[in-house]
Amino acid sequence: FSGYGPGVVTSVWIGFDDHRRNLGHTTASGAIKDQISGYEGGAKSAQPAWDAYMKAVLEGVPEQPLTPPPGIVTVNIDRSTGQLANGGNSREEYFIEGTQPTQQAVHEVGTTIIDNGEAQELF
Repeated sequence: FSGYGPGVVTSVWIGFDDHRRNLGHTTASGAIKDQISGYEGGAKSAQPAWDAYMKAVLEGVPEQPLTPPPGIVTVNIDRSTGQLANGGNSREEYFIEGTQPTQQAVHEVGTTIIDNGEAQELF
């Protein structure tokens, strides 16, 4: 599991040198706080250690905005199409300048009429 913060880059790896073996399988236990279940992997094994380390290292360090390097642009894109967002369901993404989407997302609005045979003429 890897990540970074102001002035620090950290990677945590938990496993064996022999890639033929895995970390195994854990089961949930109500007796152990925050016990996890399923096959062990980065988000289950290494991420909690990374999180604890980063919290300790960054304690008291003021939050700093990240500034993209030259040649990288920030664009709001539509989550469902990847095109330029025009409101609603969007998120900020980074692109190498010149590779960002150029077309606006278009969402078709439709109407579905359900006739269950119980319609009555009122007038």
